[in-house]
Amino acid sequence: MAKKQTTIYDIATALGISAATVSRCFRSPELVNAATRQRVLETAEQMGYRPNGLARGLIGGTSSALGIMVPDIHNPSFADIIGGIEEAAYQNDFALLFGNAQENVAKEQRLFEVFLSYQVAGIILLSPRTPDLELQHWIGAGVPLVLVNRRLTLARCDVVTVDHVGLARMAVEHLAAVGRRSILYLAGPHGAQANQLRAEAARQAAAEHQVGLHVIDTEGLPVTVTSERLMQQLDFLPQFDAVLAYNDLMALGAMHALTAQGIAIPEQVSVCGFDNVSWGEFSTPPLTSMAQPLKRLGEEAFSALQRRMETPSEQPLEMVLPGWLVVRGSTRPDSTPRRPTAGERRSESLRP
Repeated sequence: MAKKQTTIYDIATALGISAATVSRCFRSPELVNAATRQRVLETAEQMGYRPNGLARGLIGGTSSALGIMVPDIHNPSFADIIGGIEEAAYQNDFALLFGNAQENVAKEQRLFEVFLSYQVAGIILLSPRTPDLELQHWIGAGVPLVLVNRRLTLARCDVVTVDHVGLARMAVEHLAAVGRRSILYLAGPHGAQANQLRAEAARQAAAEHQVGLHVIDTEGLPVTVTSERLMQQLDFLPQFDAVLAYNDLMALGAMHALTAQGIAIPEQVSVCGFDNVSWGEFSTPPLTSMAQPLKRLGEEAFSALQRRMETPSEQPLEMVLPGWLVVRGSTRPDSTPRRPTAGERRSESLRP
């Protein structure tokens, strides 16, 4: 049987004082005389009492917890962003409440209501699918909010994002440079703003380099489903010699499908992904990818939220972080991973 957790009532009974006095020792210690406060703290330590931070938040109307909403917890790129948030939050004594929306707009809206019910101190939304109009209402809910990898057109709030346009252009330029003339872009989720930006930028870059580009709707589904869908469509697709995928999971699914059909990578078809997840270099061949500073995205999102919590009247900021190309064997057989050149890097911008 689990040991019963010590409560303020147990401490009050042991000292012969009211539970309200014990509670004030933790919530408003300045209201309790020093001798009583010391007795309460010593007894609490002896009895193994741990204050319930969430309960204090519900009672006091504020909390030391932050709400973090992600569209898909299974995507390793989101795990890296969360790692950056968690490390910064830990250093600043904040706890995190996580919500996995599973690419579902209705669930995003429900999770937002849950965060409000727990009176979190602030909320970070990672690539939300919810329409702009609804997000505008969220911003007006009175809770500090930061968007990661999503901009708004109808309202302003703090945004930390990556240069999706620059990365997509860089990917097409790389594929053209290795001699590819017809690219399949495996599109991500319909509601993902990053997908829309990348698809349009890839189209423009392909036209400039006189390269064909065909957008294929795979619904942004996981690696195994992407593989199956692509294998089913191979006989009906236009001729192509390169695949650019919305993320690395989809790129790996494409590589599996192509290899299963006897298509050599990169000799016949080059494959490039997005995100540069840590294990992409261990695929066969190693995966070329457009890298994002994922951990830093999380760190900057927390910093933006902390700034908003401390100075609510400040003008919203939009931070755009640069990405870079990591070339591996899936696009060039003689390649080794490398950092970007000065010309490939996009400078970071910070705009009011």
